[in-house]
Amino acid sequence: MDIKTCVKRKKKMFGKMGIFRLSALVLSAAVVFGTVFFAPFPMNASFGGNLLGCRALASGGEVFAAGQEGSGVERHNLAPGVLFTLYRGYKNLAGEDLRVYVLEVDLNRQDVEILPVVAGDSLSGAETTAAAAARMGAIAGVNGGFYYTEGGKTLPVGNLIIAGEPWSILDYTTASAALSRFPEKGGKLEMLTGYFVPRTEVAFSGKSLPVTTINSSSTIPGVHLFTPRWGEAVEAAGGSLQVALSPAGDSSYTVTAAGTGRMLIPPRGLVLRFIGNPWSAEGELLRQGEAVSLTFTYDQGYWGEIEHLITAGPLLVEDGEPVFQAIQEGFTGSVLLPNPRTAMGVTADNRALLVVAERSEKGSRVGLTLEEMSLLMTGLGAVRAIGLDGGGSSTFYAGGRIWNNARSSPRAVANSLLVLTGLKLYLNNIRIFPDVPPYLAEGGRTMVPIRVIVEHLGAQVEWKSETQTVFISRENRIVKLNIGSKEADVDGVPVLLEAPPVIKSGRTMVPLRFVAENLQCRVHWDDLRRAVYIAADR
Repeated sequence: MDIKTCVKRKKKMFGKMGIFRLSALVLSAAVVFGTVFFAPFPMNASFGGNLLGCRALASGGEVFAAGQEGSGVERHNLAPGVLFTLYRGYKNLAGEDLRVYVLEVDLNRQDVEILPVVAGDSLSGAETTAAAAARMGAIAGVNGGFYYTEGGKTLPVGNLIIAGEPWSILDYTTASAALSRFPEKGGKLEMLTGYFVPRTEVAFSGKSLPVTTINSSSTIPGVHLFTPRWGEAVEAAGGSLQVALSPAGDSSYTVTAAGTGRMLIPPRGLVLRFIGNPWSAEGELLRQGEAVSLTFTYDQGYWGEIEHLITAGPLLVEDGEPVFQAIQEGFTGSVLLPNPRTAMGVTADNRALLVVAERSEKGSRVGLTLEEMSLLMTGLGAVRAIGLDGGGSSTFYAGGRIWNNARSSPRAVANSLLVLTGLKLYLNNIRIFPDVPPYLAEGGRTMVPIRVIVEHLGAQVEWKSETQTVFISRENRIVKLNIGSKEADVDGVPVLLEAPPVIKSGRTMVPLRFVAENLQCRVHWDDLRRAVYIAADR
């Protein structure tokens, strides 16, 4: 959905106590929201006589055949902790038949996660949710937040944090959803909603300046920060001063270049852009070799330790009650009319909900108003929820295909929310996403596709099909493995394995720790996050 036609920027922040709520339990007359007429109905109301959700989702039950049209509910257990439910035969207030697609993801499990994914792993393009899922080895997913295109880039509107790294920070006053951990509460993932107000500061020469945006094309006066996620360079911007910073340690950098033209972003470095006074005058004080530090903070008392965060909106549910405040968040125009909708919520027992709702007819792109979507999410048991991008962007992917009407012409979007299973894998603290997820084999050994070893450790591989033998070499070290055999060979010396190499989903899977350590890398297991960390000299 084109954000320029549906969201109006507002310089106003709504605190939690200032949220304008209208509970459906106490409405007794129609309410006019701008130009949209909304007829109220009770919470957990009947859509065409069928009760939606009854404030809780089923957690199992019969699995119906895909495409079975006669039943009202169709369920697919996609993986332990991941349930797909399709509700048929529900109606919106206009009496139109709806289909509601729900992914229920158990956040209490460490082997399941919801991950925001940027198209092509960069801020320069767009891809369909199905393509993103195939690239990441995801079992399910929905489209993500709003976006806009400018200068050949497809950029998220608002804030986007992935694996703790700020990909985009933009002062946008719509609701955000975060997946966070609170170590004092055991460290399990929780989903939080609210209005995210981070503070980024750059310090040099004894002074500190606020950073206005991160990886944004904004031209408002201030200091703008660009990371390698932006691309290889920052183009010139109307004579604005741009300063390149190379890394000098944790959160510390050194000035390596300055000018008003195109500026290359140093590897693992940054570029600062100074627009307007007094910011330009401050930037001109920076000198070659000068030390610069960067801090990124937010209210950790509320948000905890954020792993992922996405800004979209509006807020749909808070404390188990529907919230009607799209206009207060700045949404206008056609977005307030009935549309296909995508939303993200969480139940009281910490199960995330990824939901798409739309008209049943093939080719139809009409669905619910935002007020109806608020009530739908409460009916499904959400205690907190926000809206995501909708309209033509709404996409529901599960089990290898798109299920909703978007399948006829899926839209390429800037980002998606994907459901991944299995273990997490990091190389030098950077997340790796194999197309076949890592898993634990006998003896608790982590098995990974051999492609991980080849692409990320700089190793070479030779495969002999007649003997089903794999030779892996790196820095004059050779490891020989045979499919199905627990006997390996390291530089001619036989070694016993606890788990043999296997072929799974067309990929050769090898025991990670054995191979990595024998290729002179270090391996660490994080039980809390169910993650494997590899440290290797590049």
